[in-house]
Amino acid sequence: MDVVSEGSDETARFRRDADWFISSIVESICVTTIGGSAERLLELYFELASHVSPRVDLAIVSFRNDTAWRGDTVAITDMVAAFERARWLLAAHGGVEVTAFTENDQISLTAELGIVIYARSERWTELLLTLGLAQRQVPPLAVWSPRRQTLRAVEELTETLATVVTRLHLRPVSLLADALP
Repeated sequence: MDVVSEGSDETARFRRDADWFISSIVESICVTTIGGSAERLLELYFELASHVSPRVDLAIVSFRNDTAWRGDTVAITDMVAAFERARWLLAAHGGVEVTAFTENDQISLTAELGIVIYARSERWTELLLTLGLAQRQVPPLAVWSPRRQTLRAVEELTETLATVVTRLHLRPVSLLADALP
């Protein structure tokens, strides 16, 4: 009988809810994509964001309402606290992209409830392995992924985002021009 080491592609294949990531380098930028269950990824996003910098620029885009906001030098601790109530709504509904960035790192919670990190160093791989995520060569096949064009507003999520935006003193921006870095 062959023994498969923990964290290998073979092990992750038989654990459907396993957290995983893939990394590549594109034009000297390390791109890391992270997958797993919605609830776990929301928890992980805010944990990873705390490793970016004590203060970040922040962009939020709601594809459910076609609205976007941006803030400069937002304290990570304030961001995490502001999103505390919104987490379960984001996990249930998705459709909102949250991006924290500095000049060296950008970490995004995608509208489809994945995490993507763009970085000038490979430091994230070590951290993700330490957190127990399985490194893969290719992502598992998606069972379902919503199309952004079909998303509709969810009143409770809209109200909660308004509270987050107010607490963090974010400003509205044009969805096409100014929202993302």
